[in-house]
Order: sequence, then structure tokens, then C-alpha cells
Amino acid sequence: MTSPQTTPASVLVDCKAAGIRLSAAENGQLSIDAPQGTLTPTILACLKAHKDELVGLLRPDITTPWEDCVEPVPCDCCGSLMAWWNLLGERQCMVCRPLTKSNAVARRAARLRGAMPRT
Repeated sequence: MTSPQTTPASVLVDCKAAGIRLSAAENGQLSIDAPQGTLTPTILACLKAHKDELVGLLRPDITTPWEDCVEPVPCDCCGSLMAWWNLLGERQCMVCRPLTKSNAVARRAARLRGAMPRT
């Protein structure tokens, strides 16, 4: 942080490396949690110089809950909204097809048997 060309991003990186935790408080202030002896005059000057930008970086402007951004798709079998796409690209439902280790192993084995030629 000794460079006069510091940016808010470089201040965040340097603070993290020094063990200084920064956060944006509800009232728009910058909250600083630092081990004793790590806040040097140079670091404090950088924090003061970039305070507004740091608060903006640390406080997300996301005000829309995730439920408003994701359209739920009901399960094809039972209509439950507790369904999702698993990593294999299959629909998984906690109501009608709960994922257990034995179910997952059985499905994987069936897929492997289908993919391997029978002799």
C-alpha cells in the first residue's frame, strides 16, 4: 500500500493479506477489524482515501430475493417444488425420488450396464 497509485481493489487485497477484515456497516460506514499493530498510518490513509469506493465494493446492491429471480419448476411426478437438476442432468425430487446413497449407486450401475456392451 505504499504506492500512491492504490486502487480500492488493491486496498482490499492488501488488507486481507495483513489480516485486516473490512465490512460495510448498515449506516454506510466502513467497519474495520484488525489485529493489533497492523493498522499503520499508510494503511489508514489508503482506507480513508478510498472509503466510499470500499463501502460500495463491500455492500452488495442486490435487493431482489433469489426467489424472484428463479422460476420454480414443479416435479413431473408429484408437482412438488422441491425438485432440481442434479449434476448428471437428471431431475431430482425430494418428495417422490429422494436421493439416497443406494438409489444413486443403483441408478449409476444401471447407466453403466446400459453403456457397456454385453458379452
